[in-house]
Amino acid sequence: MKTTTSLLLILFLCFRLNAQEEKFRNFEIFWTAGFAEMNIEETPVNENGDYLNFFNTYPDGVDLITSKLGLSFDFLNNLSTEAIIILTDDLSPDNFDLSFYYNPSPKIGIGVGSMLYKNWITSAKDTYLQNQTDYHWTNGLARDFKIYDWGFYVTPTVRPFYSNTFKASIKFKVGLSSFSKLNSSYSFKRINSNERRVYTISTLRNFQPFINPSIQFRLKLFKIKSTSAGLICNSAFFYGKRSIDYQRSVQIWTSDNISTQQIKSDKHKYSRSEWDFGLYMTW
Repeated sequence: MKTTTSLLLILFLCFRLNAQEEKFRNFEIFWTAGFAEMNIEETPVNENGDYLNFFNTYPDGVDLITSKLGLSFDFLNNLSTEAIIILTDDLSPDNFDLSFYYNPSPKIGIGVGSMLYKNWITSAKDTYLQNQTDYHWTNGLARDFKIYDWGFYVTPTVRPFYSNTFKASIKFKVGLSSFSKLNSSYSFKRINSNERRVYTISTLRNFQPFINPSIQFRLKLFKIKSTSAGLICNSAFFYGKRSIDYQRSVQIWTSDNISTQQIKSDKHKYSRSEWDFGLYMTW
């Protein structure tokens, strides 16, 4: 929520600056709806557990329904910026993509940016249940965890088509991202015994490389005075080899009997494909 508030503040300041400074120009807003498909390689199950094996995906259906609201504008001589807020199935505006570009000509540019994407982890307790057949879980109802993928990137931009009616833009983001820290615990009781075990997990930040090519098309439908409107279509593909390392503490019966170890997970092939369509307006 702090991230969303900061982005909204940035957008508000941009509008205020536009009212006071002529150097801010070529404003555009857009809204799109679409979907995203996740593809995460599963590694063999072991006694330690691997959180990427428990990322919530739907092999027989759509993984995420998305809605995006974006604002972009030019400023100074050759600079531009774009801010995108992304909603997923739970309608929380806690995903974003914020970038700045230097455009020496209308057809080429270079940019830097930051992005944040949410993922869900489910059924992580199953690893411990599978390896402890004489215990049962005592945490209560099943719990899902949110974990965010936060990264930074640089991206060249090419616009092979840039006419008054039709525009195409290709970006190739290259960067580093890390999953946010996650703390969770799992409590178990031995069957027909008073012995209890508590596993406390604390994940570790680990920035890893990714690539994220994308393409965007704009088709202008009409113009009224200085305002134009039309259709917009986006497609993107995110790829990296990712892992989530963590520190695990095991407490048996009392807090005096605790052992702690650091778990290093295998890397997974991790990809996300996105498509969305909608409307834009420029002035």
